[in-house]
Parts: sequence; structure tokens; C-alpha cells
Amino acid sequence: MTKQRTGPMGPRKRKPQVIIAVVVLLIVAACLAAVAVYANQIGSAGSKSAADSAALVNASPSATETETESGWTTSGGGGSKPSAAKKAKGDRRPSSTATSAGHSGTSSASGGGSSSYGTSSRAASSGSSATGNKSGGKSGGSSSKPTRPPKPAALTCTLSIDAETAGLGTFMPTRKVTFKKGETVFDVLKRECRAAGIPMEFEYTPMYKSAYIEGINGLYEFDRGELSGWMYSVNGWFPNYGCSRYKLKAGDRIQWRYTCDLGKDIGGDYSTQGR
Repeated sequence: MTKQRTGPMGPRKRKPQVIIAVVVLLIVAACLAAVAVYANQIGSAGSKSAADSAALVNASPSATETETESGWTTSGGGGSKPSAAKKAKGDRRPSSTATSAGHSGTSSASGGGSSSYGTSSRAASSGSSATGNKSGGKSGGSSSKPTRPPKPAALTCTLSIDAETAGLGTFMPTRKVTFKKGETVFDVLKRECRAAGIPMEFEYTPMYKSAYIEGINGLYEFDRGELSGWMYSVNGWFPNYGCSRYKLKAGDRIQWRYTCDLGKDIGGDYSTQGR
């Protein structure tokens, strides 16, 4: 005979339906707990993946590239890929504005800005400015160009050299020559003899403070006697001072002549000139 447990109210009887319900509830609770744990794990993995993606985006944002006829055009949030055209052209400094026949892109360290490679708008504007300045200066200069004073007319005189008294004829026929204001008979003789290829020798005499002509074209003083030598006249007058002291005037007529008798044979006798 089996014993039954008794309680205050009498013996207890087991109910199988209650036990089954409790077991089912436990199983359901366990399933729900497992589902909650699994959902929590999936949520944690998703948030971690999103955080990694955000970190990757911040560290190295993606960029889109499109190929055009002129090269690569690059755009992005935090940087740009160097274009092939830029590499070919070298490391050229980007302009502040992207306008040119080269390649353009948006790039900056903070994620914005623009840059361009090629001919910049700054250079173009500089060229336009230079052109404007040039045209402006030209137009301004034409209106305010100072007028130059007319050049003074060249001073002229005549010169001739002969040794007819020595039987050697004329060394230089009468010719018109030019001279500058302040030049002397000696200046003109030296310049014209050099231009004509006629040798001429002279010496400076401190006593008379003038140059003395010793020989012209190989004919020297004393070659035809003790009273022979070269003398000059201006407008028919034989000055009694050296040729480097006579300053010329426009229209003067200079003659160099060789004398064999101290000027008497050529009309240059100082005692008969009267002045």
C-alpha cells in the first residue's frame, strides 16, 4: 500500500497537466532568452560595422573618377587623385580658380576647395592687364609725346691743299666740308686728311700755344729752301697765329699752300697784308 503525502488540508495529488505547462513555459522562456541574446549579438556586430565604416570614411573618403578627353577629373569629400595629365606636366602649382585648358578637380586637406592644372585664370588676367597697360601707355604716349627741337643746320666751309709753288700741283681740290661749332682750322685739316688718306705731320709749340704743320703728303718744311714751309689762309687772309687757335665760322674758305719764300710767292707776306 502506497503512502501519500499529507498536508494541512489533507493529502496532495499530482496533476500532470500542470507539470507539462511548466515545462512548456520554461522552454518558451529559454527560447526567448536565446532569441534576445542572438538579437543583441547581431545589433552589436552591426553597430561595430557601422562605426568601422564611418571611421574608414573619415580617414580616407571615397572619390569618384571619370575619364574625359583632356584627362582625369576627380571629386571627393576629402581629397583628390592626381590626374595623369598633371603627372605628365610635372608638379605645377595649382591656381586659386579652376578655369583653364588643363585639368580641374576639388581637393583640400579639410574636404573642400578647388584646384586646377594648366594655364590659370590669373595668368590670363595678367596678360589682359598687360595688354591694357600697353595699349593705354601707347595711346597716352602718342598724345603727350614731347616734341624734339629741330636739329641745327650743319656748319660748312671749304678746304683746299696745293703745292704748286713746289711744282707738285694740288693735293686736295676745293671741297665743302662740315664742322661743329667751336672747331678750328687744325681740326678740319686733320679730319679731312685722315678721311682722304693724305699723311699729315704736326707738332705742338708751347710758345705759340698752337699746332704747327710740319709736312703734308710727304712735303715738309725746308724741303725747298730755308724759307719754305706750309701756310694757311682763311677767306684770303693769312693769320699771324697758329691754325689750332683759329675758330671757324660758317662759310669760311680755308686754303693750305706751300711757300718757298716765306709767303711772298703765295701772297702771304705779313708785311704787306695790312692786318
